[in-house]
Parts: sequence; C-alpha cells; structure tokens
Amino acid sequence: MVAWEAGAFLTVARDGPGVAARSGPTQQAGLLAYVAMAAAEVGDLAAGQRHLETAGQVLANQRFWIMSDHYDRACGRVAWVAGDGISAATYWIVLINAAVWPSGRCSLANTQRVYPP
Repeated sequence: MVAWEAGAFLTVARDGPGVAARSGPTQQAGLLAYVAMAAAEVGDLAAGQRHLETAGQVLANQRFWIMSDHYDRACGRVAWVAGDGISAATYWIVLINAAVWPSGRCSLANTQRVYPP
C-alpha cells in the first residue's frame, strides 16, 4: 500500500501479486485491490479486472474492516480507467457513504452492499 500511495504503480503491478500470494485470504484480497488499481493505471486493464475478481471472492459479499473500503475504491478506480464513469461513480458513492455514516456501513455485522448491475 505504501508503494501505491508513493505512485510506484509499475512496482505494485509487477511485485504485488507475489507479495499477496504469501498472505492469508483476507489480507491477500486487500492487497490485490491495490494491485488491481496499479495494473489499471499502467494500462493492463485485464490484469486489474482479474485481480478484482480474485479479491471479490473474499470481499464482495461481506464487510471486513477497511479492506472492504479498499476493494470498493479499487472497483471504482478500475471502472474509471475502463471508461465506465457510471459504475465508478456508484462505487465512490458507496465510499462516501462509509466515510459520512460509518455507524451504518463500517460494521462487520453489516453485510448489505449496493453495486451497479
């Protein structure tokens, strides 16, 4: 995540899958969200979508602390790079909702999620 925030997208896209592979399923899913964004940013949209699919197997249908927010952010970012502004905006609205009304969204018990079709 530090490399992503530093803008080292090529490094994250190249080395991130290997780092994630050495992690448990939930941590792997959280890391792959950043790998997906990095891959999309460096022009490998197919890899970005593939990493999102893998992360989504763990994070798409349940809330897991902040990793679910990372996944939502990644879905929006990859959708934006793919040219799908409507889906990107929908994911970002979910994130804004989490930031503004955390008591209704950030609970591990709250598993309801709203995504574009």
